[in-house]
Parts: sequence; structure tokens; C-alpha cells
Amino acid sequence: DEQRRPERPRPELPAQPQCKDATFDEDWECFKSVMWAKVVGIYDRRDWYPGLNPDSSFGEFQADLFKKKAGNCSKPCNGGPHPKTKPVGDSLFCFSFVVPGSSEEQLVRFMLRKQAGIFTCDTFRVVSTAEIHLGQLNGADVISVVNTEAASKKRDSWHNSELFASTWEYLMKEERDAMYRRDWIVKVDPDCVFFPDRLKVHIREHAVPGARQYFTNCNWPVGASKLYGALEVFSREAIQAYDVGWKKCQYNGGWRNLGEDLYLQECLATLHVTKVGEFTLVGDERCAKAPCWDKSRASFHPYKDEGSFSSCYSQATR
Repeated sequence: DEQRRPERPRPELPAQPQCKDATFDEDWECFKSVMWAKVVGIYDRRDWYPGLNPDSSFGEFQADLFKKKAGNCSKPCNGGPHPKTKPVGDSLFCFSFVVPGSSEEQLVRFMLRKQAGIFTCDTFRVVSTAEIHLGQLNGADVISVVNTEAASKKRDSWHNSELFASTWEYLMKEERDAMYRRDWIVKVDPDCVFFPDRLKVHIREHAVPGARQYFTNCNWPVGASKLYGALEVFSREAIQAYDVGWKKCQYNGGWRNLGEDLYLQECLATLHVTKVGEFTLVGDERCAKAPCWDKSRASFHPYKDEGSFSSCYSQATR
């Protein structure tokens, strides 16, 4: 019999890297690097990203970082120019900042007793400088989360940008997972009578899937399209852009002299976040005033004592 020659061992091919699309909850380092490239880097250093532009997809930016071995990024599974678009979501992460022992605390307690306001959002947080036991909801204690750094930040109600910048930093660090699991992030002033179910109607009318956008709520003077701080509504993608880019907004120390709403509006413009005018969102005494019985409004402001707050709430829910 003819003797068979032994087969030569086949050379082992190098293992192909497994693909993985970066997400905020499982791969924050890469996710943050990609977001920074999309929000800041592509505008400030276009030469770092040949072949990409501001409209390039998240996957294309991740693929670019993977090739450069930057940001600790894996090869993306969805690295093409046309990623699948998810339908518009309307889940809400809502928060209020409360000064302990203030009239604001009493207003928040009132809404908790009514099981209304931020306490009917999909996820809520009450942020304060100290732990406050506010009451119970569905048998569970409701306790504020504590940002001790905020105590030294506020100068007055017109110069509160440092206070809320500190609050946002706290939320983006300590509550990131809870916050980014929702589609929209909503900051609600305690003296604002707020109805999340109505807000969702406005969101569904204006939201663009996956867009970095927020709502302006005052158009006075006509054409101004301003953000007033009573009710601030941001897409998750808008706050993720702020998360990676806020330092750019604070290079100039003048931001400390602004109100927090003007600071945010100017910062989001710097970060190329789209503003959407929605001037029937809030019935505000300072702009776009409306009676509390107007069912088209998602909120009413300002009602600084429990008597007037309760009266507005009663009118709105008749």
C-alpha cells in the first residue's frame, strides 16, 4: 500500500476581535470617548477624524476609535452609516432640587401625598444637601439623595448656575444608570405644578428618535425661544452630550454669573444640541401665562406656598 504523507498542520488564523457596540451601562469608557468625539472633537479638531463628519453615526465614530486603539473601544457590531433607528420613547427621569426646611420642601411633600408631580414619573429623584425623609409612596420610604457639594454653590435665585451644575454632575455620576435608562430627563422646580402624563403628549408631538434635543418654553420677545427653568425637558442624548462636554462650557468663568437656565441654553448651543420651541408646555406667570384649568399645559408656575399650589393643583385636576 502506498504510504500516505502526513497532512501539514494548517496555520492558525488570528482570532477575530468580537464586536461590541458601546453602551453607557456596560462600556462607559468607550461610550464617553465616542460621545466626546461626536459632540466636541469633530467640531474642534476635524483633522483627527478623516472621513467622518458631525452626521456620521455613533458606530462609525466607534469604528474609528477602534482602529486608532483609542478610548478602549471594541470593534462595533453596527459600524455603518445607517444604524437602526429606535422608535421614539417617552419614559421620564424627573428630579427636583430641594433646600431642607424650606417652603419648597413642603410643596414636594404635598405632591408626594397626592402621588402626583415627579412622583408619577417612571423614575424620580429629590436632590438635596441633606437627607430628608419626605414620606411614603406605595409603602416605601421616599428619601432625598444627598449632594453635599451643592450647599456652597448658590448665591441667589438669579445666580444659581453653580448650584445646578453641581446637581447635574452629581446625577451624571451617581445616578447615571437610572437616568440614562429613561428616554427623557426632566428638571422640575418645586414650585411648579407638574403633570408627567401631559408632558408625554408634548414629547410625542416633537421628539425625533435618537436626537440630541431639548424644549425651549418661552418665546418672549417673539423669536427669542428661551429656556425658562421651571420645567426643563431634555432627551437622554442631549444630557449625554452635556455629560461629555460640560467642561467646554466652563472654560470661561463668566458662566457663574448666569441663571442656570441661561447657562444650560448657552452650553447646549455650544454642544450643538437642537432646541425645539414648545411654547404651550408651561403656564408661567413670567411667560406664556395660562390658567391652571388649561389641560393642554404640562405644568404651571410659580406657586410658592402650599395654599396657592394646592389651589392650582385642584383646578388642574377637576
